[in-house]
Amino acid sequence: MHASIASFRSDEDLIREAIRQYAIGLTSCLETYYRDLYVALLETDAQFLQRLFSGDKWGARLVRIRATEPGDISDAELAGELIKFQNLFGIDQALSEILQPKGYIEALSSSEFMCMIPSKRSDIASIKLWPDWQIQFSSIFDHRHEFVHDANKVCGVTPAQMAGIEATALLVPQLTTFLVAQELGARGALLAMNGALPTVLIVEDLISNDWEIVREST
Repeated sequence: MHASIASFRSDEDLIREAIRQYAIGLTSCLETYYRDLYVALLETDAQFLQRLFSGDKWGARLVRIRATEPGDISDAELAGELIKFQNLFGIDQALSEILQPKGYIEALSSSEFMCMIPSKRSDIASIKLWPDWQIQFSSIFDHRHEFVHDANKVCGVTPAQMAGIEATALLVPQLTTFLVAQELGARGALLAMNGALPTVLIVEDLISNDWEIVREST
């Protein structure tokens, strides 16, 4: 997308269509991230998974979906299919069941993370989400819903607004991963940092073309 912007700048219609498709793609990535995170966490917590399917509603849904899916699909994977990650409300409901007692949004909003941002600074950085981050994060899903379900919807998102959406879509999942590792401890062993500070990647890192493969030292 970033490589295409220079070619599109002279055509406003192309810019709008590029933003439209980029917003759709970003949201699909977010849905996949949250679903995979949820499934991974359920696989590390058999007791929670058992409680989830013990109720009449969930139990009945499990029976129905089991009848249509291959038997080698795990209960955690099925749970990932039953939860909708198409907006922040659904994400909060799913992860709040695991991140007790605060819940997902409250815990993420109130947490401060000590991180490294190698491409920007050599010392330790402290990161905390801004107060109304939920509004911009939710707008990502709202735009995708509009663009997918209304082909005639005019894309009114400006390149500057898209840059903010892009940065938010990159930062929030990274901090979510750090939060899970921090809050769940041994239960989140698959995300354990082993005492190391987490590293935050920014947009400039992802679009950089001067990456080098470095052999891990002994």
